[in-house]
Amino acid sequence: MVSAELNGSDLWQWPLDRPRDEPRQSWTARLRGWIVVIALGVLLVQPATRMGPDASGPRMALLIADLAAYLVSFVLVSRIGPRSSRPARVLMIVWLLLLGLALPFLTGEGDSLVYLAFAIVAAVMLLPVQVSRLVGLGSALAQVVLTRVLDGEVHWTGTTLLVLLTLSVSLIFLLTRAVAQLKAAREALVHQVVADERARVARDLHDVLGHSVAVITVKSGLARRMLETGAEPAAVAAEVRDIEELSRTALGDIRSTVLDTRSSSLDDELASARMALRAAGIAETLPDSGDEVRADLRDVFGYVLREGVTNVIKHSGARSCTVRIGPNWLEIQDDGRGGRFAVAGSGYGLLSLGERLRAVGATLESSRARGGFRLRAEAPAEPVIPRAAAGH
Repeated sequence: MVSAELNGSDLWQWPLDRPRDEPRQSWTARLRGWIVVIALGVLLVQPATRMGPDASGPRMALLIADLAAYLVSFVLVSRIGPRSSRPARVLMIVWLLLLGLALPFLTGEGDSLVYLAFAIVAAVMLLPVQVSRLVGLGSALAQVVLTRVLDGEVHWTGTTLLVLLTLSVSLIFLLTRAVAQLKAAREALVHQVVADERARVARDLHDVLGHSVAVITVKSGLARRMLETGAEPAAVAAEVRDIEELSRTALGDIRSTVLDTRSSSLDDELASARMALRAAGIAETLPDSGDEVRADLRDVFGYVLREGVTNVIKHSGARSCTVRIGPNWLEIQDDGRGGRFAVAGSGYGLLSLGERLRAVGATLESSRARGGFRLRAEAPAEPVIPRAAAGH
């Protein structure tokens, strides 16, 4: 499960860098940006209007230059800051704080420190949340000291405004980050679901086509040999009809697999395995039904039987094959030379079987045994309760 909770360590994390190749903003987004810049410019004009006509020319010029630099720096920092390195971000915030701290000395009013709000907003954008909060609280403390020194009394209104601004903007930033994390998690889940579905379809198609094509190949070879040896036309026609029926069944299995409606019946797989082994000329010993197997294991054991018999026909060169079953296990034994898939379990089919068996708490083993190869699937004596169900 994806959690949106932000713990204490998250508050010290740096905001994610904005990609340098980020798509260009639309004209509406750029227009909104310019409206914000104009609004900020109007706000920063106020310190100059409050100085009055008796202010000296150089002092007024320095104030206007400081305000202009403050506004331009804030706009540039908000644009390029998210793409900059961490040291560069720190230097940007220090520069904005210096420009903001110069305002009280140029206006002669400690209350002008309220315009440090621009630097605080930039700090929230570029620095870890805890650091930006320290910037905001430090600015509030500086206003307390300067208003006391310059005006003879503390202006608690502006100080409270800075504190509230710091807390509210940082909270908004945290919520924005949580939303971004949830969005990224959602996209990751969507990609994972798509990947899982592709893997399921590939696995099921392998299980279906591997067995069906193997049987069709064997029966086609048998029909060819019967034609070459001049066998009875009726016998050859029977083999061709079997091939035709197998092809139809395989097509139906493919459609069902794609639609996720196909299930593997152990009894059907036993009948299919008996027919496939006989067609391949392999002596078979199989149980008549799968009733002895526990109900929750019959479908997955059907896949095991299908894949195991397919490997016997394709890789073993065996003369006989024996299938044994129990309430929670299934074993396939042949007397052939086998192949690397049967020994190592590295074939795609056996790997997909391992995934199916793990879902029910079962295991899959393959090894040499008694002159041939053995494939054994075994589940716990008691059914495994899925985690989702166990939590209720």
